[in-house]
Amino acid sequence: MNRKTISRALATVVFALAAASLSWAHEVNIMYQAKLGNGPELQPGTYRLEIVKSPELSEAAFYRDGELIAQVPITIVAESEKSSHTEVHYESLDTGRVINQIRVVGWKDRLVFRAQPAD
Repeated sequence: MNRKTISRALATVVFALAAASLSWAHEVNIMYQAKLGNGPELQPGTYRLEIVKSPELSEAAFYRDGELIAQVPITIVAESEKSSHTEVHYESLDTGRVINQIRVVGWKDRLVFRAQPAD
């Protein structure tokens, strides 16, 4: 291999590692059994939360022990400041407990799982 090919390969590896470190993923502790908005229900425990963003649809995927447990559409709402800690917001409905939003430490975005009722 010549030097140019090696340099390109190294640049590709460095770029891939940098992109992976910027991925939207974080561990989230779910304290209570609850539905994700209008979607599936999660049991209490620690999950790896990964966000898949696209122009048409953003989704949150919840993994436990490397297995996909739930994937649901979300609305991403920009906040003015980064969150100082991870917060899982629940609400109690007649049908049970529901996770309606999550704020992740260090992220400026709020993940909304359930549309808020109009006032």
